[in-house]
Amino acid sequence: MKKLVGLLIAVIIVAGCFSIGAYAEEKSGNVYFTLSDSTGKIIFAQEKITVVDKNSDGKFNVDEVLFAAHEAKYTGGAAAGYASAVTQYGLGATKIWGDTSGNFGYCVNDKMSNGLSDEVKDGDYVNAYINQKMEFDPITYEMDADCYSFFDKKHIDATPGQNITVTLTTIQYGADFQPVNIPAVNATVTLNGTETQYKTDANGKVTFAIDNEGEYLVSAIGDDPMLVPPVLKVTVKSAETTAQVTSSNVSKSPKTGDTTFVLLTIFAIIGLSGMMITVKQYEK
Repeated sequence: MKKLVGLLIAVIIVAGCFSIGAYAEEKSGNVYFTLSDSTGKIIFAQEKITVVDKNSDGKFNVDEVLFAAHEAKYTGGAAAGYASAVTQYGLGATKIWGDTSGNFGYCVNDKMSNGLSDEVKDGDYVNAYINQKMEFDPITYEMDADCYSFFDKKHIDATPGQNITVTLTTIQYGADFQPVNIPAVNATVTLNGTETQYKTDANGKVTFAIDNEGEYLVSAIGDDPMLVPPVLKVTVKSAETTAQVTSSNVSKSPKTGDTTFVLLTIFAIIGLSGMMITVKQYEK
C-alpha cells in the first residue's frame, strides 16, 4: 500500500511540473500603445504594454491590447474603465478610458482597424482614440470626425540644435469610403504639449530643432481637419553624453538569461527520478 501511495505522489509531482511549464508558456507579448481622449490629451504615448492571449486563440487582438492597457493604468483596472461587446458590426468597444460615447477609433501600425478583433502581433504599434468631435449627416451620409494622423517616424535620436525633418500624414476617406493617406497641411507641431512656431508644409513635412537635452514628446494639432494627436518620441543627447552612456554600458557585466526553463527542467528531472525509484520499489 505504501508503495502505491509513493507511486501516486511521484505522478502528482511530474504532473505539477508540466502544469508549471504550461503556465509559464502562456502566450504573451509586448505592443506599443497610444491613447488620446476626447479633449486631445495623450494618455499613453507608445508605452510598452504586455498583452495576454485572453481568449486562448493563439494570437492577440485590439480588444486584448485595450484590456491590458486599462488594467495597467486606469484606476480600478479594465473592469472600471473599459468594456467591449459583440454587435451586428462585430466586436467593438462600448467604453474606453471611462468614456461611453462610442466615438472611438483604432489603428494598428498606422492602418485603420476594422474592429477590436483585428490581429495584433508582438512589437506592433496600436493606437486608440476618442474623437474630439463626431457628427454624422443622415442626408449626405457624411461623417465629420477627427482625422487620424501619424508621423513617418516613431522615435528619433538627435543632438541639441540638430535639424529634425518628419512628414505628417492623415487618414481620410475617399468617395468610395475607402481610407486614403493625405499630407497634413499647416499643422502646428507641439513639444511636450506646448505649441511651437513650426508648421507642416503642403507635403506634410516639417523641420524643427530642439536645443536642450532630454526626452521629448512631439505631436501636432490642426483644426481643418481636426487631428487625432500623432506621437513622435525624440531623445536629445550631446555627442559627449552618448559616448559616456555607451562606455558605461560596455563596462557593465552581461545580464543573465531567463532561468525559468532551467528551473522547470530541474523540477521535471527530480519528479521523473522520484517516479522511477518508486516504480522500482513497487515492482520488488
